[in-house]
Amino acid sequence: MAEKKFSKLANASNDEGVVFYSIPNNPLCTQLRNGLARGKVKFVEKDITTNPAAFRELVEKTQGAPTVPLVSDGLRMLKIASSADVDGAINRLKG
Repeated sequence: MAEKKFSKLANASNDEGVVFYSIPNNPLCTQLRNGLARGKVKFVEKDITTNPAAFRELVEKTQGAPTVPLVSDGLRMLKIASSADVDGAINRLKG
């Protein structure tokens, strides 16, 4: 998981709690969405293909390197690149 890379790139702070940037029909996005729900993690999902403001937020947070899935909890940003990253992110976000 690329937490260190992205946590240094931009301030992850937000007022929405956990924010999950996604695109449709992406297996890792689906896995993360299901895992967050299963782990009872409250989150706001932002589909960057239908929400231009969310895409701009993602570009800003990643300093021009938008990637999904990406989840932010106000303290850090977690780039999800594998199934193992999904499990690790959910564990970190649960407490």
